[in-house]
Amino acid sequence: MKPLSFFRFWLLGAAPLFLWSIAATQDADESNSQANSFGDRNQVMQNYTSPISSSQSDLIPYVGDAPLVDSLYVVGPGDLFQISFEASSVEKQVNPEGNIILNRIGIIHVGGLTLKAAETRILDYLQTAYRRSNCFVNLRRPKTIRVFITGAVNLPGIYQLPGNFRLSDALNMAGNFSVLAQRQDIQIQSGDSIRIGNIQKFMSMGDLSFNPYLTQGCIIKVPFIDYDKPWVTVARDSETFVIQMNPGENAQDLMLSSYSFAFPATYSALLVREKGRKDSLLTPSEAAHYKPLPEARIEVLSSREQVFVAGAVAKPGFLSYRSDHQIIQYISEAGLSTASKISDKLEVIHKNGQRETLPLEATLQPGDVVYVDQNTQQIFLIYTPILLSIVSLTLALLTLRGN
Repeated sequence: MKPLSFFRFWLLGAAPLFLWSIAATQDADESNSQANSFGDRNQVMQNYTSPISSSQSDLIPYVGDAPLVDSLYVVGPGDLFQISFEASSVEKQVNPEGNIILNRIGIIHVGGLTLKAAETRILDYLQTAYRRSNCFVNLRRPKTIRVFITGAVNLPGIYQLPGNFRLSDALNMAGNFSVLAQRQDIQIQSGDSIRIGNIQKFMSMGDLSFNPYLTQGCIIKVPFIDYDKPWVTVARDSETFVIQMNPGENAQDLMLSSYSFAFPATYSALLVREKGRKDSLLTPSEAAHYKPLPEARIEVLSSREQVFVAGAVAKPGFLSYRSDHQIIQYISEAGLSTASKISDKLEVIHKNGQRETLPLEATLQPGDVVYVDQNTQQIFLIYTPILLSIVSLTLALLTLRGN
């Protein structure tokens, strides 16, 4: 075969195959690039839930389960807009100066505007070159921001998260509140401006203004408990939380304050221990009106398939429910705190919150709470040694003074 004929054969036959292989390779590379760019949600969230590193990109894909509120979201560097006009469509990212640049139009400043205002401004500029009815603007992907979380959280640090995340998302990434967190007035500082967040009001009222979107470089400060102001402790689920008291709060309000983002489980009763007062065993309806003293301890007796024994026993707490057990048997397991006799009848709070006085031979139901009150004989046995010590000390002082 002549050299020229061979070249013609290659050009007509082999060359298309060669070009097709190159195109296939490029398609594969583009597919791999796209896969690496977007990844799966788990990998993306793993990036977000870890403190940032220099190797992470500012273009981590969009993650979000709810639509943005366009009147609250603030546009900034990194936001990616999709802009359609006539028969064309382009994607433009907001640059570090807060601008996007369009051919035939120029620079459009959108940084610091709400999403709604930014889209309106872009459409106004497009109208100068194209028919407005053929122009469309939407946010293709929100920016990635870095926030600083400090104070009473379990994992303070610098975090990277999508621009559509709110205060609650950031706190969740930081391991939630610590046991010494003051959960009401959370400061969100952006430059010279300070906003106040309140997750509890957001959870109870559903008001999004208490759970705002975050901005680039903002500092989230979760304050610690101020022990110079009234506080109580709440014991539940084998944990103890210190809760700052606000004027007018009742025992149930303080108990609910110990929860962050999850709604509390149902409970049978609250046991309130206060200095200088007798322990109070409250049903849910009573807890909604009872205002404890500062430094009180509130124990949440949840509705378990167990029986809770409280009061003058050696080991107050939950005991396994047995259908054939009488009240006296549960008290025997818990152990009396003194050797004296107990009353013939004891107060019981049932799972539905109703109170009832039952004899020691009565049986209980799962979730019941038994309170063993201190009778006069027990109180005498407990406080007699203390009184004798005081009397002895007084007599000794008088003797020394007489000498």
